[in-house]
Amino acid sequence: MAGSDGRDSWNEATKEKRYEEAYDALNSALKKAPATPHALSDALWIARELGRPDEEVQRLEWRLYALLTWISLLGDGSEQYPAVVVNVRDEYTLMYDYMGVRQVLGQQLIRKDDGIPYDKIDIEPLDTPDSKISEVWFDVSYPFTMLASPGHWAKKLTGETLTKDTAPENEPGVPSPGE
Repeated sequence: MAGSDGRDSWNEATKEKRYEEAYDALNSALKKAPATPHALSDALWIARELGRPDEEVQRLEWRLYALLTWISLLGDGSEQYPAVVVNVRDEYTLMYDYMGVRQVLGQQLIRKDDGIPYDKIDIEPLDTPDSKISEVWFDVSYPFTMLASPGHWAKKLTGETLTKDTAPENEPGVPSPGE
């Protein structure tokens, strides 16, 4: 999914309004990693820009909102139940596309006593039936684990490959090279 500069391969094409090229790159990326909120959000936006058939747009909408619903079921974004994400762009997709956040006021990385890294994002307050929400919390241990381990299985999603030299020994959940 990431280009040679570490950014998503469709970003440059989107900035230059080469939407067909960006849409093709997104579809290719989504075949490799179908549950990627920011890619689905970008694909939905570009599909609308291109005037793609309603059925195609509705399918992307369903996939995105179903995925964001599942993410929100894992954690509601409160300090007690932070949302779990795999990258920062997915934090913003969840906040803007799902929670209705209008503006981010600040962001802070916090490592609490439990040792887990959290992103605490201060937002323009949202009025909900239950309370006024002014911050959203994310458990970012997943991306930190991936960054810390050169052979982490999730790096396969970014196009990195495992070798005998980079695959860690005895790390649970990490496929052996060639699997």
